[in-house]
Amino acid sequence: HRDLHRLIRRQRQMCIRDSNYIYKLFVVNKMKIRYNAINFVLREGTLLDKLRLYYLLEGVLKSEYLVSIESIKKLQNKDGGWPLNDKIGSPSSVYETNKKISLFLELNIVDTSILSAVKWLINIQNQDGSWHEKAIFLPILRESNESFRREYTIWLTGNIIRTLTRIKIDKKKEESIRKGINYIRAMTHEKEIFYSSPENIWCSLSALSLFGYPRTDPLVEKLIEYLEVLFLSKISKNKNYLLSPSKLCWMLDCLADTNWSSDEKLVRQGLSLLLELQTREGGWLNDLGYVDAKLTVDILYVLKKFNLFP
Repeated sequence: HRDLHRLIRRQRQMCIRDSNYIYKLFVVNKMKIRYNAINFVLREGTLLDKLRLYYLLEGVLKSEYLVSIESIKKLQNKDGGWPLNDKIGSPSSVYETNKKISLFLELNIVDTSILSAVKWLINIQNQDGSWHEKAIFLPILRESNESFRREYTIWLTGNIIRTLTRIKIDKKKEESIRKGINYIRAMTHEKEIFYSSPENIWCSLSALSLFGYPRTDPLVEKLIEYLEVLFLSKISKNKNYLLSPSKLCWMLDCLADTNWSSDEKLVRQGLSLLLELQTREGGWLNDLGYVDAKLTVDILYVLKKFNLFP
């Protein structure tokens, strides 16, 4: 056992700059990483973080943590949506409502509260197939230019499509998703807006794939090619180039929807960078700069999709 740990430490020192090797090392040493991450979430996480973690590990909703779900349901507005940042009395937010639906679907909870939220989302869809957030919720939307607002709308629409495809499809939902897909396809022609954001690319890839577009579809091939050039070229030109853990997690989550395996170059590089960014505490830093239990659970869910956890 001690010899194995000495070997692992020596290998780490030898390959600290080699992301491909770090990926291979993780496969050998995943138990240690898994142990640290689990301990970190159990030590620092909220009840909801722990509920998600146990569901990931055991496939059951632990009764002692279910109070976190009930507290979320109590925040739901009468129209079916949820207020931004769970601020009681605030109008329903498109972003927050979609996030809550995704959470419940992750835990395999589909009840009247979720169905009413889905109905609200479908009812407020724009005629062009998009969803957008009201500027009153996000000051950055009020202060930004039209191009940024349109980028945000593409991103939000792609995320909602990803959510809706995970629910049992009826005729109304299918029509709503189809309208959203048509909007995304139309926006790919707005090159300066669509391709300026890598988030739009990987989110749209996921949405198209979940709706049934194969990887041989010309648009899907184009998006994959663009993403590979954008991501891999930056790594090859700058060895210190890193996306944030949250963006890497999100990109890999979207690529998992397209049935990419962990052996494919883009996924392998993304996983390598993500694992390299794990902190000694066992978790990952969020975009505010502190080690975050929620993000750590998000990453563990993504690793499981690539059969790397638990």
